[in-house]
Amino acid sequence: MPVKARDSVAAAVEAIMPRQRSRIFNAARLFVARHPRHGDCTIRFDIMLVTPGRWPRHIANAWQIDQVI
Repeated sequence: MPVKARDSVAAAVEAIMPRQRSRIFNAARLFVARHPRHGDCTIRFDIMLVTPGRWPRHIANAWQIDQVI
């Protein structure tokens, strides 16, 4: 997945708009459709926030599937 650094943590969080979350969700749904053995797995969406001069920040379970739609 491509990584885009932002100038601040706030800008990095704001960059993950509903449209991007929807695209990521659709990619996960397509993956599960093509790999049915993973259909019973729990899907979790994590994000990594990358800003200059700071360690990347990991946010586990950044959003839920029901927040995508």
